Amino acid sequence: MSNNSFYLLDNDQVLKELLKQAKSDDKYYLKALYQIAYSILKERLEDDPHPGKTDYVRLGILLREMGEFDESFGYFEKALALGSDSEALYETGNLFKQSGDFVKALDYLEKIPENERDEKILELIEYCRKSKS
Repeated sequence: MSNNSFYLLDNDQVLKELLKQAKSDDKYYLKALYQIAYSILKERLEDDPHPGKTDYVRLGILLREMGEFDESFGYFEKALALGSDSEALYETGNLFKQSGDFVKALDYLEKIPENERDEKILELIEYCRKSKS
């Protein structure tokens, strides 16, 4: 899909396309894509009278990838305030892992019910356990 065809898509499709293209090595291109995605997600959140956990988690992930850890954590907290869920716990744990706080990462990751821990989660838990020492 070319960049010129974005105007034909709704915001969800634009966001998915932008995030697919965000694998580029050009840091300026990547930064611009993140800013556009942030604007779309933020606008959606403001327009929704009852945003859900997924909305907050998506914005938290994006902000984490942009290096905005404090703001990212705020959105993960909002998602978790709506009820604990494995995705929000995993993404919050991943945030703290990326910031180097392995103890806090484990605090969130170990709250994920054991029957919901897939290989990705188990690997992150193991990594954080080894790294905190």
